[in-house]
Amino acid sequence: MSMEVEAPPDFETSPGTAPDQAPAHAPQPDHPTPNSRSLRRGGGFRISELILLSVLVVDAFLALDFVFRATAVYGGGFVSVVDRVGGALASPFAGIFKAGVPQVGHTTFWAALLALAVYTLAALVLVRLVHLLSSPFRRGISPA
Repeated sequence: MSMEVEAPPDFETSPGTAPDQAPAHAPQPDHPTPNSRSLRRGGGFRISELILLSVLVVDAFLALDFVFRATAVYGGGFVSVVDRVGGALASPFAGIFKAGVPQVGHTTFWAALLALAVYTLAALVLVRLVHLLSSPFRRGISPA
């Protein structure tokens, strides 16, 4: 009795084919399959990820700033950093809403929510533009 184990074939075979015959759906080396194309994503994909990551950080600061102001959380450390960064990011939109302190004693910073929406929409448009400019059709490459 031999202890040698036969090596598995390089590709999966369907039940009706012999192990030494390639199935009809085996990919050809010069024609990439959709899965291999998705693994070789271009620079447009990386730029899109960077844009989305950046807008995620900006939106997190704006959302936390809104929540901290709405719940009247004040203090040092993290809250003051979020207040300064969120206030700077929302400052272009601060003049749109009437400033004032409601009767409950704390402010609601509506400019932060507006800034969050505008920055998110701008990032989504920018990501779509990057995808359009980096698509294979745009570069004159025919899809396989």
